[in-house]
Amino acid sequence: MEPRNGTSSGSVTPLLPDEAQFYINIWLVIVARTSLAAFGVASNMVNLTVFLRLGLKERVNLTLFCLSVCDAATCLCTAVVAANYVLVFRNFREGIDPSTLVLFFSWFRCLFADVATSLTVFISIERCFCITSPFVFNAKFSVTKTRTALVLIILFIVINYIPLYGSFKLEQTIDISSNTTITTFAVTEFYLKITMYNDYVLGIFLAIICLIAVFVCAVLMQIGLRKSSEFRNNAVNDFKISASEVSGKSRKNGYSRQDRKIVRMVLTLACLYMTTALPQIAISLAKVMFPELYSSALINIYYTVMGVGHIFLIANGSLTIFIYYAYNSSYRGVFKNKFF
Repeated sequence: MEPRNGTSSGSVTPLLPDEAQFYINIWLVIVARTSLAAFGVASNMVNLTVFLRLGLKERVNLTLFCLSVCDAATCLCTAVVAANYVLVFRNFREGIDPSTLVLFFSWFRCLFADVATSLTVFISIERCFCITSPFVFNAKFSVTKTRTALVLIILFIVINYIPLYGSFKLEQTIDISSNTTITTFAVTEFYLKITMYNDYVLGIFLAIICLIAVFVCAVLMQIGLRKSSEFRNNAVNDFKISASEVSGKSRKNGYSRQDRKIVRMVLTLACLYMTTALPQIAISLAKVMFPELYSSALINIYYTVMGVGHIFLIANGSLTIFIYYAYNSSYRGVFKNKFF
């Protein structure tokens, strides 16, 4: 859930003063997150353009295209949240309460982020099998099956969010200061139970599984590539094939140039995901293990840490353009031809 606009509840005096947290929120939500989200939307539009030009008949391009869609949607929702936060800070009270829109689009951002996480795991597993069992996997796992898998992944996440949006209850109240009717979000017991389920299943359980899966796939890919390179090198030595006859191969450390790029790309994506996912997992664990945070002296510190964690979340979907450009020669070629 989004951090508040900087007012603590109850009689507990927060360790981080409300005024300090208010200005930190302005920088985190409006300045940092908006800037990163704007870059993320633009960079993922570039990604979508490039992958469309490359074509979606290959499994990798299709999956990365879907991932870019989710990353762009995550960043766009973040920008909408930041815009409504401006209205919250200005105490705008007409029509729909801006804090209600903040909550609404925050959960949409979480939905797209969870889909992106699942797609990242799918890409890692798919590439892992392509390296460890290339002939069997490529023969059995077609583009059609890839589309089916992507649809099932998206449906799984969306179905888990349907009860959450079904728990939303809106009510109309009279704002005395402006003498206008505004629509606000009413917290219900059902909503609190659903958010707890979301924290357990998606925020902790699924997130940890995805984290482990990405790491294991990266390790297995590296092992598979090393074995493949050693086999190729042994074949070269046994049949006395000269190095010049093996087109595009580099014998350094037993890897071809393309092999090393694939390993670096997967490891870079894995490191980026793991780095940005850990704060989110820690936040979800804190919410579940220490529910008293919301009424303790640490409340403002908690919300500030949550704001930093959201920046990590957006960074995961904004910086992939640099990884694609650095390690994907086809992407780089289309990018240069299209934009330069």
